[in-house]
Amino acid sequence: MSQFFVILSLLFCIALGQFDISLNIETTNPLALNFTITNALNTPQTFLQWGTPFEGVWTDMFDIRDENGNRMEYIGMMVRRGEVPIPEEYKTLPAGESLTVMVNLEDNYEFVSAGKYSARVALPDYAQIQFSAASSQIVDFQMDTIPAKKEFPGPLAWTNCNSNEISQGNSAVSGATSEAQRAYNCLNQGCDTQYARWFGTYSTANHNYVTLCYRNVHTRLSGSTFNGYCNPSGCGSNVYGYVYPTDTTYTVYLCGLFWSRSNERVNTIVHEMSHFRTLSGTQDYAYGQTACLNLARSNPGQATRNADNICYFSAAV
Repeated sequence: MSQFFVILSLLFCIALGQFDISLNIETTNPLALNFTITNALNTPQTFLQWGTPFEGVWTDMFDIRDENGNRMEYIGMMVRRGEVPIPEEYKTLPAGESLTVMVNLEDNYEFVSAGKYSARVALPDYAQIQFSAASSQIVDFQMDTIPAKKEFPGPLAWTNCNSNEISQGNSAVSGATSEAQRAYNCLNQGCDTQYARWFGTYSTANHNYVTLCYRNVHTRLSGSTFNGYCNPSGCGSNVYGYVYPTDTTYTVYLCGLFWSRSNERVNTIVHEMSHFRTLSGTQDYAYGQTACLNLARSNPGQATRNADNICYFSAAV
């Protein structure tokens, strides 16, 4: 069965320069999308890779829809980053040169039927690449076969971990369990100051969302064996951990920052557990306390659904 895709060309304006960017799908591998960036200027240009395919697919960055307008569910990694970018997370492209990275759509989006689809770039809010949303930037393609559904391993408990990591991990899980319960109790009893600080202007819908989030996270952590995977190959050097949001084993993959920053371990467990779709389905709109406090003031709807706001609120109460 053949699948046909067309080439999409976009112009992006990146914080420190302007790049030509093109997307195309390989005809020999129908779900392999090539993301190419070209420095069209006569001087080197530098950009932050956060939220772009050049760091890996660590968040939902494409809007893929079927012919009825239904958006395909993102099933790839959701990563908790360090609060501040580090030098190796920037990339410099010399004048006139191009850089290409391949994104495997099958690994990161769940396609549910054959038929016509459209795709466009939809980078996360924290990405420092700006672009216009012209209709010409949408690519249409035909899918004649359905990819196999992404499978996850069975329950793992602690995997690839030494005894010290298991001890530190168990302490963090215990702390996260207690914090989720305290946050739930606080929201039911009234904690207006902290709610306003981390979630912004009150609304019943937003209050109900975060209350249910903490209840579900607590129930999962207190009632089931925690599945933690230590130091997987997918870790970046400025990453606490990550999950796959549709993973029914609820495995949390723990990376270098989790071990080196003991004061963020509990926050990381709360953050990552909140990402699971069946528990809460939070997103990553902002990282770090300063950005989260600003988000609460500017966009309460996003703040209540931002995983870092969720973990900072539970730590505060």
